[in-house]
Amino acid sequence: QGNEREFSAFFGLDVRVVSPHRPSLRQRCAERFFATDEARNAALVAESIDRQQAGQPVLIGTQTIEHSLAVAQLLQKHGVPHAVLNGLQDEAEAEIVAQAGTSGTITVATSMAGRGTDIRLDPPALASGGLFVAAASHHFSPRVDRQLIGRTARQGQPGAYRFFTAATDSLIDERDPALAAEIVRGAAQGGECPGDFTARIVALQQAFERQSFDRRQAMVRRDQWLDQILESLVKEG
Repeated sequence: QGNEREFSAFFGLDVRVVSPHRPSLRQRCAERFFATDEARNAALVAESIDRQQAGQPVLIGTQTIEHSLAVAQLLQKHGVPHAVLNGLQDEAEAEIVAQAGTSGTITVATSMAGRGTDIRLDPPALASGGLFVAAASHHFSPRVDRQLIGRTARQGQPGAYRFFTAATDSLIDERDPALAAEIVRGAAQGGECPGDFTARIVALQQAFERQSFDRRQAMVRRDQWLDQILESLVKEG
């Protein structure tokens, strides 16, 4: 999903959609927008604690190790037990992932940590609504976002996700300063902006993907040109 153009352009391959074995029960919760990192982190942790107390396992996904540590520090400040998975715990990674589906567990992880490992839910977690993924920000590439939210509601199980976005996130701050300013202006006293800017986030990611595709195409053309030059030199030699 989303890479059909590249498979066709670079490899000459068609893409066909295969329906899931079981209907997806994944629920998308409305995205929340904040003026600052602090306001975003506070809201993300508050909702994670609420869902944990209701029996749901929670996976908080961050883009960087620094962000994972900041969220973990805030959870610790609230006295909330949690696990951190950010690529610094190689030996314990499998065990941490294995426990991430236990009812009432909170796991903080970077997008790269624990990839390819299935999070299995225990019966109480399933009964409480399944795994909740709290995405702490958007990646430049929507493919990485899909990988994160794809951790929940697997194989027909229940689950939900929500993005928590701050005006200071790199995707917004670097590529649409006007959107960042709009979120800051619209924020209430607690730092949350009630507007819905999801469509503009999608547009930013699509623009990034187009630029990345163009760069890869240029690299391929350059490599092909170099190959032709080398082949000509070999023939002349």
